[in-house]
Amino acid sequence: MRSYEQIDREKEAYVTAANKALSKMRDKSARWWNYSFSHSTFDLVVGDPQGNENILLSLTACEYLAGAMDWNEQQIEVIFKCDRTKQQRVWNFILQDESAGFKAIAGVFEWRKNFNLLKHLHLPSENVNNTDVI
Repeated sequence: MRSYEQIDREKEAYVTAANKALSKMRDKSARWWNYSFSHSTFDLVVGDPQGNENILLSLTACEYLAGAMDWNEQQIEVIFKCDRTKQQRVWNFILQDESAGFKAIAGVFEWRKNFNLLKHLHLPSENVNNTDVI
């Protein structure tokens, strides 16, 4: 069984890997992709939404979201904060791009590289008959 310390170090390494990937894509744009108030989830895509050289950043238990919705030459940084003295919300993940005035804070963070959002995030397909939508 892993200790809390081991788990926290794994999270730190995971965030470091995300930051390394983001730093290689500074020339790419960033944009909000999906937000659910009821589920407190947020997705942000860097690069091409169709999975060709992109990074998908996902937050769950999102408690704060502010700033630009779409910007060029992203400078996003993921910050991991861990406070084991707290009873709840031991982890906080902060996505921020100070150059764009963007910031999001959440309890859970995930990222994926080269992920086709149009294929995997349940968007209407080209074959849907939009006349059926009211």
